[in-house]
Amino acid sequence: MELSKVIIDDFAKVTNDDRHISQNTTLYGTIKVNGDKNYVQLDGSDLLTPCSSSVNVKDGERVMVVVGGHEAVVTGNMSSPAARLGDVDDAKKEIGETVDQSLDAYDVKLAQMNELAANTLGFYYTEEKAADGSIIAYRHDKAELSESKIIYKNGIDGFFLSVDGGQTWKAGFDSNGDAVLNILYAIGIQSKWINTRGFTATDNSGKETFKIDENTGSVYIDPNTFMLGDKGIADTINGIVSDASTVFMLLSNEYQGIVTDANGNIVGDFPNCQTTITIMSGNDDVTSEATIQPTLKKGLTGEWDAETFTYTVTGLTEDNCYIEFTALYNDSTVKRRFTVCKQRYGKDGENAVSPVVSVEKKDGKTIISITDKTGTHTQEVLDGANGTPGPKGEDGKTSYFHVKYSDDGGMTFTDNAGEKAGAYIGTYTDHIKADSNIVSDYTWVKIEGKDGVSPTITVTKENGVVTIVTKDKSHTYTQKVLDGTNGTPGANGTNGQTTYFHLKYSNDGGKTFTSNNGEDVGSYIGTYTDFVKEDSDTPSDYTWVKIKGENGKDGKDGINGTNGKGISEIHTYYQANNQTSGIYVYSSGWSEAFTAPNSSSKYLWTYQKTIYNDGSSESTSPHIIGTYGKDGKDGSTLSSSEIWNLLLQQNTDFMYKGSDGKIYLKATYIDTGDFCGWQADRINKRLTATATDSGSDGDIDLSYGGQVILDASKAMVKTESPYSVYGGYDYAALCGNQVLANTAKIFSFLNNATFSKSITAEGSITGKNGLSISIGNVVFNKKLNVGDRLTVLEQIYAPNTPAGSGYTLYLTSGGFIKKSSSSKRYKKHVSFINDTDVKKLYELRPVYFNYKEGILDDDNEDCHRTIPGFYAELVDKYFPEAVVHDEKGRVDDWDVRKLVPAMLKLIQLQKEQLDRQEERLSKIESILNIKEE
Repeated sequence: MELSKVIIDDFAKVTNDDRHISQNTTLYGTIKVNGDKNYVQLDGSDLLTPCSSSVNVKDGERVMVVVGGHEAVVTGNMSSPAARLGDVDDAKKEIGETVDQSLDAYDVKLAQMNELAANTLGFYYTEEKAADGSIIAYRHDKAELSESKIIYKNGIDGFFLSVDGGQTWKAGFDSNGDAVLNILYAIGIQSKWINTRGFTATDNSGKETFKIDENTGSVYIDPNTFMLGDKGIADTINGIVSDASTVFMLLSNEYQGIVTDANGNIVGDFPNCQTTITIMSGNDDVTSEATIQPTLKKGLTGEWDAETFTYTVTGLTEDNCYIEFTALYNDSTVKRRFTVCKQRYGKDGENAVSPVVSVEKKDGKTIISITDKTGTHTQEVLDGANGTPGPKGEDGKTSYFHVKYSDDGGMTFTDNAGEKAGAYIGTYTDHIKADSNIVSDYTWVKIEGKDGVSPTITVTKENGVVTIVTKDKSHTYTQKVLDGTNGTPGANGTNGQTTYFHLKYSNDGGKTFTSNNGEDVGSYIGTYTDFVKEDSDTPSDYTWVKIKGENGKDGKDGINGTNGKGISEIHTYYQANNQTSGIYVYSSGWSEAFTAPNSSSKYLWTYQKTIYNDGSSESTSPHIIGTYGKDGKDGSTLSSSEIWNLLLQQNTDFMYKGSDGKIYLKATYIDTGDFCGWQADRINKRLTATATDSGSDGDIDLSYGGQVILDASKAMVKTESPYSVYGGYDYAALCGNQVLANTAKIFSFLNNATFSKSITAEGSITGKNGLSISIGNVVFNKKLNVGDRLTVLEQIYAPNTPAGSGYTLYLTSGGFIKKSSSSKRYKKHVSFINDTDVKKLYELRPVYFNYKEGILDDDNEDCHRTIPGFYAELVDKYFPEAVVHDEKGRVDDWDVRKLVPAMLKLIQLQKEQLDRQEERLSKIESILNIKEE
């Protein structure tokens, strides 16, 4: 197919344009104003592009432009990022009437509806199938439809609401679009006609204040009751006459763009971003007399300075943000917004793709193929010096289209007299069949563009000046902005009162509190707000709402509540006196030291004070816990048992009565040479015993004449043998947690045990804290019990371990083998797994692999075969929660116990999809009357 000259010319224009503008690309340019139209001249282009603007712009100003969707929008003014003083003056002159945006009944109802939406509870759903197979749907407030009061009924004839369990339907819409409502709140009602059938309004005394006659349509309004706002007609007219001033609000900065990277992250420190409010009444500045508050905020954080009337933005959480200010002056309310938006760098564009040109000669023809993004275009040209004949012109001459190539912009041809494809293409048309060999006869167009270059922006601060430097492909633009100074402080406002929100719980509708003085959660919640910090202890002060209905279906777990207050300190106070009443916590004489009652102060009083970690405290009521006793019986009549009891009651330091009822003497007062076979040496603080037996008791070999020394001064136990031991010690010593002996038989370790050589255990070895062997092997013929930690530097080998049920062991990232556990009592619920949490796992590809040499032992079966599995790095990409890292933080493994729940969620998603498809298929089969065979 031969290419027309129009196609080739268009192709040359497109391929010559080395600018690449992606969707929603941010560029820079200069504003050009022509009449009442704004244009932008983009950097590097001579063309003027029509544009719209979200900021104030003037002719010649440098701006930031977002290009996308076949339109250009100015989003930032680099020459004047804040509002100009000239614009503020113009605004003062142009605003001519009061803006009063006080809330009406619609706004109040809308606020109430938003509050209901934010705190609404779920409903239950029931379907009723009719005889023809159609469905009537019910949504109701109880688990059972028959027990519900609030019912929404939805059928082919309309949507209806009942609040009495379905006995009557109070509101709804029918299939004709007719509505029955209780109260209608609307911003406006547009209609070709409204049939009121008459309308009458009366006051409390029955006097008509407003009436529309249903027959004549005439309207009557009582002038004494007609109000505009909170004023009558006369007062309103007088107010308009006496105060013709217009109240309006000015912002020193109405819009500011914050430069971010392509992902919306702030570049460098957060820039200075603030606006100062001025309230004008006519030509008077009444800012200090007005009440100004930030009332509505979206997507930003900041600080409000009530003295300078300045709001400073400190952070953005969305791309398009704003804060709305409301001011009240002389019963007029005005509002205005300060808008802050992120101005994202455009992402790097795709590299330019040069067209591929191929030339092939066949059967006396040259076939030229040009392949670009749109496809492959082919043209055949006759060989030889002559060009391809074109169609005959009106004058009878044949026109010829000539093509040559160059690599230097048309200064010289490429090889083969310009037939070889190059970076530039040259064309011309004439009536001469032969191609010209003169380079200048051709019009040259570059068909291979350079890679695009993204602009860079740097921001620096020095000596109160912010310098912004923007560099693009061919230019560097620098802008300096002075830091703003603080405005004049306004007058101090009147002191306000701090409001406190109080909350308690009840299980009986607010008759009494729950335990812990209403702090424990119950079936009802009570709240009220006042200016007193302490909670009221009177249930009737609270407004009670039931928050726990009858048991329904299990719902989702709620989020964790806030931490309760804990106890910081507990103090107990005592005092002894002769009073049986009238003692309070503020009475004198209290002491934390125990005070025993006596004959002159017979009663022992006490109370306890608890201090919580939030600084609050509470005290118990003082009460009597003991009295001074009467004189005992005469000693001559006491029995031996009574004498012992009296001795024990004297708190003597040499004897006491144990919990088993036996009497014990303290060893401090024992001074004897022989105590149960032990020789006492009080001077050296020793007890010595000599063995009088020999042989063996079954576990230990006994030596006649051997001694055991308990040395209290050294905290050591030492045994000495009367015989020499070959190659070892003739004694054994135990000091602290160290044992020194030639031969030791130890059956249980309560703390760490360290052995310098190998250990062979015929029975069991138990280490309560730890067991460590620095050199050699450890052989256990039966079992090893370690209560806390077992350190193994190489590996654990259990060749003959039998199969059996029990716990799963796993190796932690710290190198510990632990018992797995999955009970809910060990966990704090966060949330259920959502669809979006696991959908990326659809992209996780299973693989076959072989372990590298040296990773596994040679006798491992997996060392010599191909294994199915996953690469942990890919698991980290699609579900990082299941990845295990090594001690250097590198991806090392994936945890099957964490990946299985995610895979189960994917299976559940598939089942849900299949169920929906099955339901749709069933409906289609029902419509088509298809029956299963």
